[in-house]
Amino acid sequence: MEGATNNNSGASVTKITEPHQKSAVLIENVARLLFSSDYYRKVDRTTDIAGRLPNAIYTLPPRLVQAIVGRAELSAATRVALVAECKKFFLASREYEKSKEVFVDRHPVRTTITLDCGRLYSEGDNIHGQCGIGSVKKNDVAGPRLIRLPPVLDVWHDEGRWFANTTRGLYAWGWNYLGKLGVGGDEDVWQPRRVLIDSDVLDVSLIPYVSFFRTVSGWFGCGSNRFGELGLGRTNMVTTPARIPGSEGVTWWGGGSGTTFGFSHDGLLVCGENNEARCGIESTDYKITTLTPVVLPDDVKGRVDRVVCNHWSSFFIADRRCFACGFCRSGQLGLGSDERAIPTPAELPVPVDDIVTNSFVTIIRSGDTLLACGDNEFRQISTDNRRKLTTPTPLDPPGPVMKVVVEQYNVFIQLTDGAWVGSGLYRSCFIPVSRLTSSTSVSPGGPRSRTSMLGS
Repeated sequence: MEGATNNNSGASVTKITEPHQKSAVLIENVARLLFSSDYYRKVDRTTDIAGRLPNAIYTLPPRLVQAIVGRAELSAATRVALVAECKKFFLASREYEKSKEVFVDRHPVRTTITLDCGRLYSEGDNIHGQCGIGSVKKNDVAGPRLIRLPPVLDVWHDEGRWFANTTRGLYAWGWNYLGKLGVGGDEDVWQPRRVLIDSDVLDVSLIPYVSFFRTVSGWFGCGSNRFGELGLGRTNMVTTPARIPGSEGVTWWGGGSGTTFGFSHDGLLVCGENNEARCGIESTDYKITTLTPVVLPDDVKGRVDRVVCNHWSSFFIADRRCFACGFCRSGQLGLGSDERAIPTPAELPVPVDDIVTNSFVTIIRSGDTLLACGDNEFRQISTDNRRKLTTPTPLDPPGPVMKVVVEQYNVFIQLTDGAWVGSGLYRSCFIPVSRLTSSTSVSPGGPRSRTSMLGS
């Protein structure tokens, strides 16, 4: 647009430039081509005109349709009918676009799969067969490529494995490490194969190296079972889904690092690796191979909505109340103790909204305040001389915080202005840093921590 002016009063003068004049001529020519026949001059608003025009015009924006129809030699009734019909088709096409679902998996590199009217289309990384197109020669698919499946109802994915529930059952493909696809064997699957369950699958729940499938007859599981994390009473790898005893009341699963948590209305269940008593069951046995209730107060045990755990410790959060157990030699549980292991979950002295924990350091978000506890050998959480902090102690960042990243000997904080500051090894206070070496993060007031194994 040229020659347009705008003064303080809001008045403006607009001059139509040559490109606009060409556009007007184009519209007139298109209109003459589309609406020059006697049929369109005689049609009335009750005539079904769907399918009588070129398909393209039905998906044009309503304003452009009105401009074209307005320049055609049509009766008023015909214009109304055409505009109304085109509006319906335009809105239908917009709703159709919105109905598409796009799923993105970033392990090991980005793979994108789109669910469009019951069909799946894939593109991106295909090193483990994640694109499901049956080719072992392409590590990157330009796509989108159609994945050959019966009509698809729902899709689940996590770290290179994909599941699609179809009108003919559940199919899986992609990274099959430790048999987590449930198709038998542990080799990668390059095109969809049926998951070996006889019953209809109602839901899928995925945690690292383990897959769970809910049916009308209960939950089935497959994948890594080295520490008994499938709750089957044994520790061998499972490549064909097996029924999980005692899982009838479980609504969803979470966990990681060899430990599985089952959430139910009656309480929290756990099985798997119990390193340093982090399962919270008053037992120091290293492997828990059957589902066992976590020891929590009666008024919270059925209301836990998040569990944050690492290889040493676990934190159970319910309505801002937080209970911790596991390894505590550096005080990272925030319970005022430096005992080696605390097997029974004990309540933290502060309300908790979010937690990120890595090795021997824990950062807690309580309202607008960030608190820290654990190892302080390199002054990563406090500038005083204490080598460990056993109770939550306020952090002192140099500004409002957007994200926190915790390493064993460092704490990095991203401020709301985008700048990163760090404290710890080679620095004794928060100073500007140029880059990070860890992706373990918590966003106070924002997305949940990627260290939080559950509730995502």
